[in-house]
Amino acid sequence: QAHWHIACPEFTRKEGENFSSPVVKDVKEAIENYLLQDAATISINLPQIMQHLEALIKQGLEDNPHHDAWAKLKAKDNYEKANLRECLIEALTGAGHEIKFVELQHNDDGANILKNASEEVLRKEARDIFNAPDIDQDKVQELSAKFDATWEERCQIIKAGYKSRLPGIENSPIWSEELIYLFRKHRDFISQEELYYFLNNPSHLQEQQEELWGYIALGGMKFLADVRSRHLIIKALLKLNIKHFLESEQYWNCNSPEIKQLLTTARRSKKLSAALGITPGKDAIKYLQRVVNLLGHEVNLLGRDSKNTRKYKVMPVQDIDKVALNIAEVKEVLSQCLSFKYNPSPNTQEHSKSQSKWEEAKHIYVSLEKNPENIERPQTEPTPFQPNSVIDIGVDGVVKHPNLDLYLPPPETPLGETAIYQDDMQWTADCLELLIDTPSQQQPDLTPLEVFKYQVQNFGWNVIKEASKHSVALASKVLSLVQQLVEGGEWGIAPG
Repeated sequence: QAHWHIACPEFTRKEGENFSSPVVKDVKEAIENYLLQDAATISINLPQIMQHLEALIKQGLEDNPHHDAWAKLKAKDNYEKANLRECLIEALTGAGHEIKFVELQHNDDGANILKNASEEVLRKEARDIFNAPDIDQDKVQELSAKFDATWEERCQIIKAGYKSRLPGIENSPIWSEELIYLFRKHRDFISQEELYYFLNNPSHLQEQQEELWGYIALGGMKFLADVRSRHLIIKALLKLNIKHFLESEQYWNCNSPEIKQLLTTARRSKKLSAALGITPGKDAIKYLQRVVNLLGHEVNLLGRDSKNTRKYKVMPVQDIDKVALNIAEVKEVLSQCLSFKYNPSPNTQEHSKSQSKWEEAKHIYVSLEKNPENIERPQTEPTPFQPNSVIDIGVDGVVKHPNLDLYLPPPETPLGETAIYQDDMQWTADCLELLIDTPSQQQPDLTPLEVFKYQVQNFGWNVIKEASKHSVALASKVLSLVQQLVEGGEWGIAPG
């Protein structure tokens, strides 16, 4: 009979974790508020887009079995993290194991053996990753899709990931096994440096987040629980005036007015706690330590003042145990890589803007807002924006949109054979809803409008119209895209 000794803490937590409630309802409410808050910060002075995004968020989360399942799993995971030891005991007991509680003496020799073994594993991982062959992004996607990828293949993926997150890092003087070891030993190191970079360059993150919501507004993202916003984190850090603590040469103590104000501000806003994933306690210095740790900084105790009060200073992490690198130099190089990635040249910036999902979404919904039938709305409470205003659901559940029949494609446009798809029209509608404006991997540079025209040629206009009767989401996309073609003079409107 085997005897196992298991050391398990009472609970565990990860800094920056969002939606930490063990109650399903609270998790659902938290994700909705989180998404609405982020969308609102992006859509300032653009009520048309905000109304559309709000509708998308509520529609995407309400009565959605995938999000319901996610919320249940998330709540269960939160409960188990908060009661880790209790849940482990319950699971082992339920599996038929006999549990005995024992108090073991600390074994220095055993602890050193375990520590050295862990160190050897990390060193070997770093060596394997550094020496892995270089692969392009197409190969990365191919290998990432494999469920049985070998360790050698995973090393190639990890190496390519570092180079993608930090363009040019392989040409820097710090590129080495030791750097890979640092990234493996401290898994949050790159994320911390990214947050610090965006705190000092918030406009670059604003552009990123605009593209994300532009993509969502155009129907490109289906599972909203995957959305995470560093934009909200930066907004929260600015609200807490964290840059002041990072840049100041001042020493702090628990009675410093700025420290007291920090804790007061954090306690007054649940949105700040939700954005940072950190709930303030009673100790302001500990709260400050947890917040600046997100940025690769630490709060150091530098002795006591004349009144015997402890004094602290916020400083960048200087040394990391067993890492033979100048951490200040590493941070400087990473900052240069991130600047290269997120602060493009004016020519590149102009090209990116011309292909921007956010600009495309703004064009669509601002143009629709200017439609005469929307202008004469009461000026009191704005009504929810409805790009599908011509869409109606019949009693049989079929989408009615007679206006689609009023759009005239060019004479050479294929109409398609609806009979071929009739028995599986709902499935066809679901497929088209995914394909109608999303470029393929073979042609990733196509705009949504170009993709739509390709799909019309591929399926036929009559097939797309018929499929739209089975999907509100598809009908909404088709209407928006066709309206663009009409505005551009490529399609027409039937007489009368």
